[in-house]
Amino acid sequence: MKNINTSFVSDPSIQQPLTTKSLDFLQSASKQVIAVICRNIIKNHGLTYSASVPYQLSGPMVSPLVPFTGDGTIFFNDEIYILQENTASATYATIDTTPDSTADPLLFSDLINRDVHDNRYLTFTNTLAGSLFAVADIVDVSVPVALFKPLIAYATSVAGVTASSTLTVKFNNEEADANNINNTSTGAITPAVLGNYLMSVNLSGNLAAAGSASETVTVSIYKNGVSHKLVGQFRADTDRTLFFTGSFGIVVGNIADVFTVVIDNACTTQTFSTTSAYVAFNVI
Repeated sequence: MKNINTSFVSDPSIQQPLTTKSLDFLQSASKQVIAVICRNIIKNHGLTYSASVPYQLSGPMVSPLVPFTGDGTIFFNDEIYILQENTASATYATIDTTPDSTADPLLFSDLINRDVHDNRYLTFTNTLAGSLFAVADIVDVSVPVALFKPLIAYATSVAGVTASSTLTVKFNNEEADANNINNTSTGAITPAVLGNYLMSVNLSGNLAAAGSASETVTVSIYKNGVSHKLVGQFRADTDRTLFFTGSFGIVVGNIADVFTVVIDNACTTQTFSTTSAYVAFNVI
């Protein structure tokens, strides 16, 4: 980080001048600290920082079009701005610079008073020209990132998967689920926190009788209703007792992402009966 070296100062014989360059250096040092902290907040929300995106650090967000019912703060292009209340429901934000009434005016060496201590606010306008960004582009990072805790669960009973059908496994018994991400009634696992995870599945079962070589039993992890990771697949004629196990990297890119474990019984005559089913879900 930036720092001014004062080791050459020896009071009172050697004094160090405070020049325009020094003042600019101090302001850039402050901006650097702010950028490091705020960019890390953005990263912890699973987002990639962009200088063209306004990030809401504080303030009540009501809707994308009327984001503030009171004052808030915005981090934009590596600077923090105080954002005043959007009373008129305007669609764009612009900078309003107001001299500080306590620090200004400042008397310069040429005996002229000047206002140099600027308070920079963001205000709202309906005019695109000269604005910084659209209100609808504001990304909320004001909510603290929850500490994700692991899910460990198993199914005490799974209905038979009849011939030529699929079944979503419901992990109705939980050993750990502090974040309440597992729906024991539907089998849906919704992490609701962006990030990278490890999902482990262990399932075993059997067919009532051997099927043909062209028929299979498949266990997969589904993401948002679509097959995402193959846990295992067996031909129905190989063995009537089947074991499926695997651990997979899972990316949660949307807080609404839903994961399920699905059994697909492609046998045309035999039912697949599950004897055990376990799942674990944890952050990597």
